[in-house]
Parts: sequence; structure tokens; C-alpha cells
Amino acid sequence: MNGVVNFISKTPRELAGNSASISFGTFDRGVNGSDAGAGTTFSINATHARAIDDRWSYKISGGGYTSDAFARPTGLIPGTATPYPQFENRGTTQPKFDTRVDYDAPEGRYKLVFAGGYAGTEGIIHSGIGPFDMNRGVGLGYATMRYTRNALHFSVFSNILNGDATALLSFGPDGRQIPFSFQTRTYDAEIGNVSLLGPRQVVSYGGNFRYNNFDLSIAPRGDNRIEGGAYIQDEIFVSDLVRLNLGARVDKFDVVDGAVFSPRAALILKPLPDHAVRLSYNKAFRSPSLINNYLDVTIVNQLQLLQLAAIPAARAAGAGARATSTSW
Repeated sequence: MNGVVNFISKTPRELAGNSASISFGTFDRGVNGSDAGAGTTFSINATHARAIDDRWSYKISGGGYTSDAFARPTGLIPGTATPYPQFENRGTTQPKFDTRVDYDAPEGRYKLVFAGGYAGTEGIIHSGIGPFDMNRGVGLGYATMRYTRNALHFSVFSNILNGDATALLSFGPDGRQIPFSFQTRTYDAEIGNVSLLGPRQVVSYGGNFRYNNFDLSIAPRGDNRIEGGAYIQDEIFVSDLVRLNLGARVDKFDVVDGAVFSPRAALILKPLPDHAVRLSYNKAFRSPSLINNYLDVTIVNQLQLLQLAAIPAARAAGAGARATSTSW
């Protein structure tokens, strides 16, 4: 529920060579009210990397993953009179392709990385308005460029997402499942640097700017969003035993009034080289999505009238039971 997951992939030069992997497995699909037999999963991945010379290197990789549908229970949800939603799970197939080219300048003055790729998917995803069945052809493409020179780094990237899906539990006034067509374009630029201020002070600073373009069938009034932010952090080595971190970030979204200020501070005590005690304070936020801001869809809440008719009968039966118990 908290923390950071940081993936650091090896460079093409570190991966020089060929590799391939294939995996196959099964999983149990026996649940309450249903026994569909064992499900299967299969994946395949291959990578080719080469260092052309002292300057250029590249990597190409591709693969795919497929899985049968997971099991769904039937009957009533335990402890309630509510039945499990009536829809079937669907399996998924996820192809992917990725390529990367690195350039290392002479004497290590700077490094350039160019990368791009594509990934597809189909199957069921879950959202704030219920599960959606993603149709075949949903795809995400990306392209990025990264420049590093000592502690200075600059990067740009673009994400492109296209697809169609169908709501499984959300129905419109016409009684049909709500369709969801989506196209998004994201363009982002980020810069950051680290500077030394004397022998015991390190300052990190930077910022980013992002432009998003949207075409969402369930949020037609929102077609773009602009956001940007800047940060600074001062790390002070008071002594070998005491360290102080002071930082702040300011973000601005064109769909939110005013800027958002996120401060943080930490006092780090190191009584022993291998032990540290950290006292920290920070304030963070979660920016609203475009659907949070512009959702415009009518969802009909369907009720089973037979279940409503059964409620008075159940109450009457319960009242009769109490009366019989009292008279006895």
C-alpha cells in the first residue's frame, strides 16, 4: 500500500547476446458452484542485444503472454442475499515488442538513449464504474529519448493508447451495456540536476511539463489537460551521525484551481554505520483523472423486482415467528 517500485533494466551493452524463455503452467479453477477444470498460462520472450562499437549498442525484444479465464463463483455472496454478478470472465492475450538504441559519447561525457515499443491486451479490467471487457486490438505504444550528463538528466516521452471496451455491469437507459471507446495521447518533458553546495550539502532540483490529449466516449466534454510541476530538495550532512532532508514540490493542473504544494522533511540519525533512525513528515496528493473531472454517462441501476416482492413476505414470516415464540 505504500513505497516505490523501481525497475532498472540492463543496457544493451550489458545484455550483449541472445536469450529466450518459454513458460507454461496451470491453475485451479474449481470454485463455489463452478468447476471449469484447470486453466493454462503460456508465455514466450526473446531478446537480441549487441554492442556495435564503443559508441553504439542496441537491443530488440519481443514476446507474448496468454492465459485462460479465471474462475468465477456462482450463487449468493456469502452472508448476503445478493447473487454474484452475472458475467463470465474472459482470458487474455498480450503481445509486446520493444527496441532500444544507446549512444555513449567519447570519454563518457554524456549518454543518449532512444527507445520505443508496443504492447497489446484483451480481457477484463476493473474501474471505478465496474469491470470492462477490453476488445481485441487495445494497444499502447510509447517512444522516449533520455539524455544524461553527470548528474544532469533530460528526457521526453510519448504514450499513445487506443482501444474499445464494453461495460459488464453498467447499463444505459436503453438497457444495453455501456460501450467505452478511448484514445489518449500523452507528451511529457522532464529535467533535473544535482549540485553540491560545499562539502556537506547536496541540492536536487528539476521539473516537468505534460500535455494530455483525450477522446473518451464516457467523458466527451474533456479533450485535453495541461500539467506541470517543479521540485527542490536540500540534503544537509550536519555530521557523520545526523542528516537533514528538506524538500518541496509544486504542481499545477489546469483542471484544478490553484497550485498544489507538497512539502517534506526528514531527520536521519545514524548511531551506527549499519543502522539509521528516520523521523519524517510529508504531504502528498493524488491528481484527479480526466474521467473524475468529466464523467458524463447515465448508468441505470437495475433491480430484480421479484427480490423486492420477497422482502415483505420474509418480514411477515419473521413477525409470525416472533409472535408464535412470544405466545408460547
